[in-house]
Amino acid sequence: MFDWKFIFETFPSLLTGLPTTFFIGAVSCIVGTLFAVLVAMTRVYHIPVLQQIGTAYVSIGRGTPLLIQLYMFYYSLPLILNAVLKLFGSTAKFTFQSFPPMI
Repeated sequence: MFDWKFIFETFPSLLTGLPTTFFIGAVSCIVGTLFAVLVAMTRVYHIPVLQQIGTAYVSIGRGTPLLIQLYMFYYSLPLILNAVLKLFGSTAKFTFQSFPPMI
């Protein structure tokens, strides 16, 4: 059964996270737009190496299903972070179990 009382009691606490959600969304839009403009500029002005990197990025982004991209990101990011930490001499370890709560 749907409990309206519970909704009205918990809704104000959900609103406390709204500014953070808007901030994350705004930063993501700004960073994504800047990155897209940079990739587009390299393709328009025919900068040889950067144009090939941008073309490969766009091809991979458009050619693979979104679910596959999410899996690649989810399972490869801990491995990449561990390699970077090892490069800088850290003993911290990221695992697949410790990574999901960080997202």
